[in-house]
Amino acid sequence: MRIEDLLRRNAIGRPDETALICEERTMTWRELDEAANRLGNALRQLGYRPQERVAVVLSNCHHIPVAYFGLWKCNLVNVAISTKLTGPEIRRILVHSGASAVICEDPVAAEAAAGVETVRHVFSVDGGVPGPHRCPS
Repeated sequence: MRIEDLLRRNAIGRPDETALICEERTMTWRELDEAANRLGNALRQLGYRPQERVAVVLSNCHHIPVAYFGLWKCNLVNVAISTKLTGPEIRRILVHSGASAVICEDPVAAEAAAGVETVRHVFSVDGGVPGPHRCPS
């Protein structure tokens, strides 16, 4: 059984129960599954293929499980990057990992991704990152 199957099972079996709490934000199992599906479907529509690497540069909040489950549902590889790193450190990881997308909330990560040859898209989870793409979570 894959971990994203557990999410789907909970979304079907207890859809309205709380799945997570992050400060004032709560999500039910259904909401978490639907948000992960939106992200996964958006990535597929943009042409992301199984085993491509996607960097996730997020602080500890509800966006992390949405991003992880969305990536797992597409069989994409998560490259977890700490938000405490500097721009050059993030850039080094992006280059070394071959990440083809970045999901972030901070302009530092978006700036670090600029000019990295393999990065096709930078997604913002809260609109705090300048650019045309907003993460569909």
